[in-house]
Amino acid sequence: MRPVLLQTPSIKFWLGGLLLAGILCRPACPEAQACPGQDHLLAQAALEYEHRQDLRRAESAGTLYRRALRHDPACQAAALGLIRASIWIGVLSDGEKEMAAYAEARAAARRLLETRPGLADGHYWLGVALALQSNAHGPLEGWRLVTSAKASLGRALHLDPACDGGGPHRVLGRLYWKMPALIGGDKDLAEWHLRQALALAPHYWLNHLYLAALLGERSCGDEAQFLLKQVLTGPAPSGLLAEYRLWRQQALELLHGLENNRRLVGLE
Repeated sequence: MRPVLLQTPSIKFWLGGLLLAGILCRPACPEAQACPGQDHLLAQAALEYEHRQDLRRAESAGTLYRRALRHDPACQAAALGLIRASIWIGVLSDGEKEMAAYAEARAAARRLLETRPGLADGHYWLGVALALQSNAHGPLEGWRLVTSAKASLGRALHLDPACDGGGPHRVLGRLYWKMPALIGGDKDLAEWHLRQALALAPHYWLNHLYLAALLGERSCGDEAQFLLKQVLTGPAPSGLLAEYRLWRQQALELLHGLENNRRLVGLE
């Protein structure tokens, strides 16, 4: 059985584009900004990426980040920018274009880790890219990619569990939830990881969405509804309005489904 992780457009967005929100908008560390002569190019790329809901602008950002990397292959800011843009493009695309974008993100993350093996963000985004790629392969290769993704996320977790708003815990939680039990899926472990992510980043609303979705599936509807209403109340995290709009849409869909289930069993 193939370890499919992205079975619907909603799940695709949850595991892909909605994961990549936080890293863009965190203040870059001094090391990440140390790209001599690249300031103007990186500023142009960041401006394009701010308008990433337009796929053409996201692709323009990717082109600019590639240009910056040609000038300075060791530029961390450009590498992370290319990884983010590539994953976003993949999430908004289909077929060969989608998989090519994830492959570029994976390759860029590996190159970044060659020079910065202790960078949590590098391991984290490598894990995300591997997980997303797994859906396009057969059982053996898909399982190998998922296993590699878990290893990369585990390294990110060790280095910085708060990376991308609790991202390592969040993605591991999603993986353990969606994998069949026969090949390592574990909903108890998934819930533990998602609660850890929520504790680390209580205002990063994607953590609430993931946990609420799992709790709803596990017949814990009251807590799930409470979490979803927190998402709807907000506010949008600084710089993440585009992502927050998607999160609110997902929260409304989940809340509607939970309320319908309660009516069907006579709880309302």
